[in-house]
Amino acid sequence: MYYLIILAVIVQIIGFYRAYKVRSDYQSFSAILTVTSSICIGILTFPYFMMDGDDLFITILHTFKYGISSVGLSVYGDIISTLGMEGPLRTIYTVYLYSLYLIAPISASIFIVSFSRSIVRFFKMIGRRKIHIFSSLDDRSLAIFESICEEEDSTQAAVFCNCDNSYDELENRARSLHGFLIEKDICSYKLNKRKKYEFYVLDDDEQACLNKTSKLCQHLLESKNYVKENVIVRFMVADDNIELIRNLDERYGKDVYLRHIDEYNTLATDILMKHKEVLTSKNRRAIFLFGANSLVKALFNNLLCLLNQPHSSFDIHVFDRDIRSMAESIKANSPEILNLDFERYFSQKLEADARYSVHFHEIDESDPEFPGYVEEIVRPDMIFVCGEDDQRNFTISENLKRLFTYKDGKLRYPKIICLMRSPQLYSMIEDKSIEFFGSYDDIYDYNQLINPQIERAAKRAHLSYLGDDALYKSESEQEKLLDETGFYQFSNQHSSFNVALGLNYHLAYILNQNREDEKGSEFVKRWLSDRFNMASLAECEHQRWNTYQRIQGYRGVSDEQLETMFENYKGGSIKDNNLLLHPALVEYYQLQEREERVDALYNKYGIDRKSKYIQLDKDILRKIMVILEYE
Repeated sequence: MYYLIILAVIVQIIGFYRAYKVRSDYQSFSAILTVTSSICIGILTFPYFMMDGDDLFITILHTFKYGISSVGLSVYGDIISTLGMEGPLRTIYTVYLYSLYLIAPISASIFIVSFSRSIVRFFKMIGRRKIHIFSSLDDRSLAIFESICEEEDSTQAAVFCNCDNSYDELENRARSLHGFLIEKDICSYKLNKRKKYEFYVLDDDEQACLNKTSKLCQHLLESKNYVKENVIVRFMVADDNIELIRNLDERYGKDVYLRHIDEYNTLATDILMKHKEVLTSKNRRAIFLFGANSLVKALFNNLLCLLNQPHSSFDIHVFDRDIRSMAESIKANSPEILNLDFERYFSQKLEADARYSVHFHEIDESDPEFPGYVEEIVRPDMIFVCGEDDQRNFTISENLKRLFTYKDGKLRYPKIICLMRSPQLYSMIEDKSIEFFGSYDDIYDYNQLINPQIERAAKRAHLSYLGDDALYKSESEQEKLLDETGFYQFSNQHSSFNVALGLNYHLAYILNQNREDEKGSEFVKRWLSDRFNMASLAECEHQRWNTYQRIQGYRGVSDEQLETMFENYKGGSIKDNNLLLHPALVEYYQLQEREERVDALYNKYGIDRKSKYIQLDKDILRKIMVILEYE
């Protein structure tokens, strides 16, 4: 009998090992335990059925029939007595067999419950065209799905992974929206080729978020039912991790549609888009930023990119008691943005004729000298108050409102925009003269976070680089072109996104020039048909592109480096995405000379040049209306 116990133990160990490997999937885990326990019961009871005198085949059938029936607690109590075992063997046999009698029905019960849930989920998923799958159930994932549900599209469903059965408030809210809660990890989710999926990897730890995204991409590539066109992976991580995002994109960007979401950048983009008319209505603008956090940094970067308009300049003043740490971070990540003596940004005004000037002010709003200090700088056109504390933000906004409202009997009131995350404070304040933004529901609103309007414009901007006919192809042909030309890769998608934002600002600037009662689209076409207007706006577009590329980490190249880049040319564009070098990163007045040098190298190495930098800028600008779909 000992050999039967040893055989059963071996089978049991193999079963436990297999179950452990799929422990995140309760259904598979319980099924393996149930089957293993049934087999082991059959092995241990084999001698009992041999005593009936049947042949071996019939005995095996009886044995495994009993193993299966024992799952339903249909067991014989006289097996041990019939086998006539005594001493330690009887004890071991009894304990082991009765343990299996317990394990089998318990694991079977877990399997039945898990399987029933799967069946219910399967029927509920029937007819759902798009499935939104969140890595966890929290306030963020719920806010995103709640905003999706506001569209009242019955073909959408949500799955929240890594959920326990505590039935807390979040789970009740999720169920009220007909969301499905599962215990397994997002990387264990099985796909269906006929449905569209959007995965959302949410994690407070950005390194953990990148690791989970990498693991999810690997899982998708190994999935038999994975179809690239049907799956988008969105992961939340700040632009500070730009190098890690690039590495992730290089590994999976060709096989998986990756979408990097920076909540601070989307929030900054959204608020700037709402106020683009104000920010483009004057030739000289002054913007105040209060705070030294990721949101202020995102606003700062976007302002530098977007406020380049013909014959205009602007000042950016950033205030905080710990402003130096943010300034040093900007300097470290984008040295060509702050390219003068660093200390001068703290101590004195920069050149008066600069396209933009930046000033950092180390001062606390509680300082008694603060009002006088701020008044002496310049009257701001727009003030963003974006500190970490809601109450402090409101206090600063109120003080600034009193400071700039009246002076010598004249109204001097700038636009004040205040970050206010707390819904309680938000509802208590009735001051309509200060615009509040940043409530939790707003930050994680699907249409703000994903911004499909800008996404469409970014796709069209990318297509416009490929030629006039690309914009007029069918949707399926356009998607194929976008995929083949790498739009969905991090650098191209983000660059195209920034082009779309820039075109929005250019359009706002052009429309602000119209003082006649003329249809907007007709005025834009007439304005852009003027060579002088086109040239001045092309210069601004190049300045925007320059600034954006430098913020992304790209650098200009010397003539010697340029020669090396052509020597190493391997069929892509003439730039180095590893060293982040680009030959067109020069000032606009130097661009013609650089193009002539690049043309000479194209001829020298016998490479066909597809487009020219200056002409490309102008071609994009001519298509503003088509790209932004303002018909």
